[in-house]
Amino acid sequence: MTSVKAPNAEPIPGYRLLEPLGRGGFGEVWKCEAPGGLFKAIKFVDGHADSLDSAPTAADEEWQAIERIKAIRHPFLLSMERVERVGRALVIVMELADTNLHHVLEGHQRAGLVGVPRGELLAYLAEAAEVLDLLNTRHGLQHLDVKPKNLFVVSNHVKVADFGLVSGLGRFQGGELPLGAITPLYASPEVFQGGISPHSDQYSLAIVYHELLTGTLPFDGKNARQLLLQHTTATPNLLRLPPGDLVIVARALSKAPEERFPSCLEFVRALAKAGKGSADVAVVRPMTSPAPPTPPVQATRPANGDGGRRQPAPYGSDMLPGHRFVKCVERGPLTEVWQVEGPGGRPRLVKFVYGFDQRRAVCQREAVARLREMRHPALVPTEVRDDGPGRLALVTDLPPRTLRERWQECRGEGSSGLPREEALRHVAAAAKALDALHEAFGLPHLALNPRPLWLDGDRLLVADFGLVPLFWLPAGRSAAQFNPRYAAPELLRKQAGRAADQYSLAVIYHEMVSGALPQRGSPSPSRFGRSRPSQAVTFEAVSDAEADVLIRALNDDPARRFSSCAEFAQTLADAARR
Repeated sequence: MTSVKAPNAEPIPGYRLLEPLGRGGFGEVWKCEAPGGLFKAIKFVDGHADSLDSAPTAADEEWQAIERIKAIRHPFLLSMERVERVGRALVIVMELADTNLHHVLEGHQRAGLVGVPRGELLAYLAEAAEVLDLLNTRHGLQHLDVKPKNLFVVSNHVKVADFGLVSGLGRFQGGELPLGAITPLYASPEVFQGGISPHSDQYSLAIVYHELLTGTLPFDGKNARQLLLQHTTATPNLLRLPPGDLVIVARALSKAPEERFPSCLEFVRALAKAGKGSADVAVVRPMTSPAPPTPPVQATRPANGDGGRRQPAPYGSDMLPGHRFVKCVERGPLTEVWQVEGPGGRPRLVKFVYGFDQRRAVCQREAVARLREMRHPALVPTEVRDDGPGRLALVTDLPPRTLRERWQECRGEGSSGLPREEALRHVAAAAKALDALHEAFGLPHLALNPRPLWLDGDRLLVADFGLVPLFWLPAGRSAAQFNPRYAAPELLRKQAGRAADQYSLAVIYHEMVSGALPQRGSPSPSRFGRSRPSQAVTFEAVSDAEADVLIRALNDDPARRFSSCAEFAQTLADAARR
């Protein structure tokens, strides 16, 4: 046997190399002629099992992965026929595919399409999802490198391949996952953080769906560090997706794995269900055809070195005639916020709301009517505009300053957060407002964080009140999806009550004072050994007395928290003074 990779060489006797098919960090793939005149693919993985270096090589990782999956049989797994050690390389003889989904995308784009037509794409991904679920549910394995180049097409069916990172759940702990081997464009947040979950592959599959359908990725990082930060902390840009897909993909891309779909196949089925009743039309780029008509309103893209190019205003901008869209200030999976100039040049803020059930028009009309009737001194004055099912815009003045901006100001001055007395004052005002709003309207906020708390001189006002309970919860959305850093644990179980706002308020106080969120982990015997019935919480920059109050407000059981937000705020203030 020889390790020479050149046309007509035989790395394994009887297997003659014909031409290279691809090369990457792992090594090379060649087309070869096998005994009997059959054509196969042969993969060379660099490395040597007997290396003196204690770190596993790429060949070692591939060999270990093959040991895990070699006994698994499925029509949508790319079959392997031989695995040999040849010199310093691992050589794998595989079924020869026609192409992969990366090349399928390129072919559709050359034909003038933005991406792969939706129906064709869903058929491919349903097959890939079936294999990934088999690996997960029956064998406790995650692929960990799901991407278009690893999804091969054989006679119009997808076959999953390239198992160099296949891992049993829990195998990597304490940051031992070989991050240098992953593909950062598609890796899930938990993989970047040194671990895996039963839903890691689903996250990657959602990225693949977005890319193949729209021709773009939901994160625009240019290097591994930027992508790490975006996957673990940033909101994906999903606005190129059809409206019916947006919330589904957002759920599959949840930072918390348990908030995703129970399986990859359920994710794909949700997409298929969202598209029923609509034509599967492929979007065509205007290459040689006349330019499309100019949208009624144009918006200037924020300065980012793009030469001052302009972009269309957001979907729904026609609901605000006479408004000039200045810049997009925030994008999320279910909202898009723009700064606009109203009639007479009045600066305003517009929040477009997506993700509620467009088919339930009667329910939407009732929710809009109820939202318009909400008037209270503690609420940010809001103009509600809607124009048919699924179209909603909330118009307000620009916030004087949000609690988040005040916290950032203190951080910029070198402090870890707000002065304690100021933080207590804001928490007390927010608690009083939330209790009063629940008393007046019978609704909790359920998406509380420092951004919708506006500071107007000595007053604190609450924004975005009513959105979650009136629009998103009736559509079957998880409230935790919209506010994962501050959401109470019962929201993951779709149990929404007023005690959830108290939990969020406790997290906000700790962050505003210490600069960090409370961390769940091992208890500190000196402080927390008696305090929490389930999982311990570690705090920073708070006294023992304050910690005891926060522990009660953060209890996993809503019934064991304080009876109201105001009681929590008052007890916390008393503890801080002690």
